[in-house]
Order: sequence, then structure tokens, then C-alpha cells
Amino acid sequence: MALIVSLRSLDGLEGKSDRILKVTFRGNTQTTSPVASSRFQCYFGQQFQWPVGRPIDEADSLEIRAYNYSKILNN
Repeated sequence: MALIVSLRSLDGLEGKSDRILKVTFRGNTQTTSPVASSRFQCYFGQQFQWPVGRPIDEADSLEIRAYNYSKILNN
């Protein structure tokens, strides 16, 4: 069994830089490659998958963070 998260797009973004997403579940983080964005929207179209060995309960959390990605500065 696995938890699968599909992230398609984000709306309402500020700034013009590329974006990356970091998605964390049970302490394991997965990161997207930098994705070019338009003025207010960014299309990711990516899936994340975590194997689940025990049932998901109320104490488990899924954290999704979006970051601006700078090609000049290493993030």
C-alpha cells in the first residue's frame, strides 16, 4: 500500500521566479525539479509516492511547501 499525492498546479503566486515544491510525509521529504512559472500560476503535474507499512492516523501529517528557486543562488 502507498500514499500517492498528485500536484497539478498552484495559483495566486507572487513573483516571477521558478518554483520548487517540497512535500514531507512521516519525516521523508521529496522535492520537485525547478519549474518555470508564469506571473500568478505554476504547473507542476507531478506525483509523489510514499510506501505505507502501517495505517495512516490523525497524528500523521502531509506538509507541502512552495519555494522560489533562484538560478543564481543555491537554495
